[in-house]
Amino acid sequence: MFNRLYEEYPKVLAVFDSETESELTEKECAALIEVMELKNKLTEMEMQAGYFRGCYDSVGYLKKAGIL
Repeated sequence: MFNRLYEEYPKVLAVFDSETESELTEKECAALIEVMELKNKLTEMEMQAGYFRGCYDSVGYLKKAGIL
């Protein structure tokens, strides 16, 4: 999904690669917002996966220790 947006709107990728100002069209701004939303969703999913993996491992350790 990111690649399609980056190919269609190359200036959007430049926003992340540079610390200089970028001039974006209205469509490029909309694409940037979509990219940011997708990145946020991906980050949230990664954090949830880590959280649930930690819970799963904790239960496993407690069972192994005979506590559960």
